[in-house]
Amino acid sequence: MSWRQFKLQKQINFFLITLFQSVNLQIYVFKKYTERNYSNQYWINIMVEILLDMKVVNLIKTNKHPLLISSYVTLIHN
Repeated sequence: MSWRQFKLQKQINFFLITLFQSVNLQIYVFKKYTERNYSNQYWINIMVEILLDMKVVNLIKTNKHPLLISSYVTLIHN
């Protein structure tokens, strides 16, 4: 692994850790992942896409307060 690949992997790991830092989100994703089937896999994919979009927006808008991921998960779940 080259130095560039190593740095990129570290950035990806940091991104994923900060994305899933909410304990409630981790539990929710794990629960949905373990019970997944064809019907709820669609919603899991949508949820992950929304969370990734939220994280990217938060990284770009550094002067804004971070969005509450758990509130969005609640909205998606209901």
